[in-house]
Order: sequence, then C-alpha cells, then structure tokens
Amino acid sequence: MEIKELISISEELGFSDISISLQNIFYRMGQKDCPIILPLIGEFSAGKTSLINSLTDSRQLETATKPTTATIYEIHFGSDSAYAEVKKADGTFEKVEDISSIKNTEVADAEFVKVYDTSSRIPQTTLLIDTPGLSSSDPRHKQALVSFLPEADGILLVMDINAQLNRSTIDFIDTISLSNRPVYLILTKCDTKTGEQALNSIKYIEDAHQLPFKKIIKVSANTQNLDEMYQLLDEIQKDKSEILKQVFDQRIKDLKKIMLERITTIIESSKDDSSIQEAINKQKYELHRITDKINRIFQDVESDIVVCKQTVKKQFEDGVFTKLDSLVVNKSSNFDADAISIINNTSTIAQNNLRAQIKSILSNAVKQAECTNVSLSELTVFDMSEYAVEGISYNLNLDEVGHEYDKKISGGLKIAAAVGAVVATAGAASGAVGSAAAGEAIGGATMLKAVDTVTDIADTVSDVQSIVSNKNSVERIEGLISQTQGKLDYIDQTEMGVSQRIGADKGIVESLVGFVTDSAFGKPQRRRAIHEYIDMTLLPTFNSELDRIASDLLGHIHEIVNCALGSGTIEMTQALEGLLQERKQQKEEYQSRISRLKTIQNELIN
Repeated sequence: MEIKELISISEELGFSDISISLQNIFYRMGQKDCPIILPLIGEFSAGKTSLINSLTDSRQLETATKPTTATIYEIHFGSDSAYAEVKKADGTFEKVEDISSIKNTEVADAEFVKVYDTSSRIPQTTLLIDTPGLSSSDPRHKQALVSFLPEADGILLVMDINAQLNRSTIDFIDTISLSNRPVYLILTKCDTKTGEQALNSIKYIEDAHQLPFKKIIKVSANTQNLDEMYQLLDEIQKDKSEILKQVFDQRIKDLKKIMLERITTIIESSKDDSSIQEAINKQKYELHRITDKINRIFQDVESDIVVCKQTVKKQFEDGVFTKLDSLVVNKSSNFDADAISIINNTSTIAQNNLRAQIKSILSNAVKQAECTNVSLSELTVFDMSEYAVEGISYNLNLDEVGHEYDKKISGGLKIAAAVGAVVATAGAASGAVGSAAAGEAIGGATMLKAVDTVTDIADTVSDVQSIVSNKNSVERIEGLISQTQGKLDYIDQTEMGVSQRIGADKGIVESLVGFVTDSAFGKPQRRRAIHEYIDMTLLPTFNSELDRIASDLLGHIHEIVNCALGSGTIEMTQALEGLLQERKQQKEEYQSRISRLKTIQNELIN
C-alpha cells in the first residue's frame, strides 16, 4: 500500500497522530538530496563531542567533564561560515557567531542547537548529531535520546577502546537493531593502543558479543587519526539511497501495524452493542485514569504559578521602588527619561523571571506526566514571549517638580539688582558736577557690580524663600520696572552671554536659583510624586497585567494538555461511540462502516 493511501486512510479514520508521522516520512522521501541523519550515541565520556570537534574546522564545541544537558546538537557541514543557531524553549531562534561561547549549562532548556561548519571534507547531506550520554542518570537525557531515535537513519555507536560494552549498552543495541537501522561501532582513543592491540580489541568485541554491527572502525581525535571515519562516512553516502529506503519502509511498516491494531480493536468490539459499549467503557476508563493523573499534576502547576506570580510581583515592587527612590533624591540631567528607563528595565527583568520560572514548572510537570504515556513536550517549547505587560502609563514631570517658582525668583533677583543699580546711579549722579559722561560711567560700573553680586543674593535659601513669599516686596519691586527696564535689559544681555559661554540651557541666575531650591523643594516633592505614582498607578497596573498574563498562560497550557489527551484514547473512544450510534440508528451506515474497516484491515494485512 502506497504511503499516500495510508495517509488518506489515517485521516479518514481520524488517526491524526499516525497521519502526521506518515506525512513527515512522505516529505523526506520527496526531498532532493535528502540528508542522512546519523546520531553519535554512547556512554558518557566515550569521546563523542571530541570526535565531532576533530571533524569540524571550528573545533569549538564544549566538551564537558560531567553530564550537563539533554540538548541535541545538529552538526551541518559545508557552510560558508561557522556559526550556530539555538532554538530556545519558547520556540525562538538565536544566532550565535562565536560557537565557543555556547555552554552546555546555558542551553540546557533549549530544544536543539544547530552548528554550521565550513568543512567540506564531509558531504552537506550528512547530518551528525551529538546526543546525551547513555550512562547519564538524568532521566531527561535518556528521554531526549529516545525521543530523537525515530528521526535517525543510522546509528554511530561511539565507545572508548579501553572500556567494555556494558549491559545497558548491549540492551540498547538490541533495541535499536529492531528498528532496522544500520549500527556502526566507532572505537575512540585508539592512540592509547598499538595497532595490534586495537585489532585484538575489535576481534574480542566481534567474538564475545555477536552484535549486529554493520562495520567497526577505530579513530583518535587526539592524534587526528580520522581516515577510517572519513572512509565510513563516504561509504554511508554511497549507500544512502538504500539506507533511507530501508528506514522509511520500516517506519511505514511500524505505523501500519499501529493502525491495524486500532482497526482490529474496533472490529472485534462491533459484534454486538454490549461489546462496543464494553470497549467504549474501557477507553473511557483509561482516559479518565490518565485525565485524573494529569489534572492532579496541573493543579500543582496552577498553585506553583500563583506563588511564582506573587514572588515576581514583590521583586518588581522592591526593585522599582528602590531604584526610583534613589533616582529622585540624586542628580539627573533628565529625571523622566531615567525613570521611564528604570520602569521598563525592571518590568522586563520581572517578566523574564516569570517566564523562566513557569518554564521550569512546566518542565517538571512534563516529566511527571511521562508515566501516563501522554506526550506534553509542547509545553516545554511553546512561545511565551507574546505574553507581555502592556498599558503602563507615565504621567509625571519630575524635571519640573519643585522648580515652579525658579523663574519668578530669578526675575525678582534681577529686578532687585536693577533697582540697586538705579539707586547707586542716582546717588552717584547727585554728587557729580553735572558731567553726563561721568554719570554714565558710574552707572555702568554699578550695574556690572550688581550683576556680579547676584550669586551672593542667591546663596541663602531663606533669602530666596522670602522673595517668593513676601508679596508686598515683589509688588514694590515691580513698581520700579519702568525705571529699571534699561538696567534689566543690560542684566539679561550679560546673563545670556555668560550662559552661552558655559553651555547652560537656562539663564545663569535661574540655574543658580534651581540649584538652591532643589534641596528645599525639588527632592521632597519628587519623592512624594514618585511614591504616589508607584502606589496609585504603576503597581496596580503591573499587578493587574501579571494576573492577566498568568491567566492567559494557564488557558494556553490547558489547551495543549487537552489536545494531548485527545491523542489515541479519545480518538478511539469517538470512533467506537460513532460505531455504536450507527449500529443503533443507522443500520445500513453501520454495516457499510464495518465493511469498510474490514476492507482496510485486509489491505493492511496484505
């Protein structure tokens, strides 16, 4: 039976899981120059990563001293440049130019890492995979390996020539040999033995274990003795078409078997109503058992996310309060820009912490769910980046807080200086002999002196405050404006020249007044304004958004869980219930359905 027909049948019967697997095989069968996927598998410290490094031009993959990650590394050859792509747990990709910067501990939660190397010694259609060690005690490492094996086209079993094949490795070989994939044994660290000793080791393995190895070769990454490895990969490329055909045929055969078992169960249950109902009840019981287990797991998930959410809220509150409080009592060229930056950065850090903690919670839940045979791996990779805090408004003007009177104070000071200049000029003129030139000289010198003494006037906070608060004084000063306008113009021009020379945005008098009033008015009022903003606007908005994000995430999580629960068991239940309904109400349709199932059954058998 052709694969297209199998896909059509699986879709007709509602076996979506089988249909997806068949479609993946069909896609690879239609690929031009389909790559052959060869994972390197072996005990920890067998030398897998060292061997891969020796085959690449970059030679930059980290070789760990202990099992650290369940992440799969894909090695692609023949690239124009060396770089890597990390597929993160949230489904996004990160390009890494410096491969040596990738540390196993930092990509422990990544779905996989694609490494692109410039070496042309290995064909581009050969894809090598670095996998977790067989001897790792971490169940995630074994799960990652087992989950990847269906994608493999052949197995490169890597073993230290100084070690022995242990029971777990032999059992593993027996298991993978059932999948009809060729297994090649690669003995590493052969520089530690003489040529004769290495040959004796190979003979011992062949005689003592009688294992179904397609070929046994010996290599040494340390001395770059890789001739046999290159020769093996070239031979695999020559046999690629035949290898892939055998693998695809075997996988299709396995999926046909699963489909046949399901159809047989339905047919055998269709003898009478009670048989169908019994089968339905069995499927429902199994579904109930699995669902109950999953629900208990995710009740804990919900509780953990609530605790996590409260922790992140507190972290944000403490962080933003401390940073903003420190900002408003210190100096800044732009308080509002700095405050907005602090809020955004602290919010981003808090949200990233929330996502990381939820990711860890879900990873733990997925491991617990493995005992139910329900795959929830999608929970560890779905994109959480779209769940973000929105709608935080900023309506403060911290740069102006406490400086509302600076212009009035500086204006008053300049008026006072002008009045002093008028008085001094008038006194000098009355004592003069009537020389106009002498009066002008005395007046000009006095005005310059008045400008110089402005800084002395602005030095005392009490003087500044008295100018603002004493309305009568200000009014009297304003009454002299008509007499002092010329003096004020002169002071303004002089002040503008000084400000331009020092690069100040404000006039020198207003800047000096602002400096004096900041401690008296600015800092206390900024602190009060920012505290009110945090309590009344920022925290309520952030906390509400965090509640929304947690609720949306839980909704998405439940969708994924319900979808996973629908695989296999629910489909079987629905098929049986449909059969029972047809048997009771639509006899002809029922007989036609049973006949169709039997036809498919015969086709699958034959």
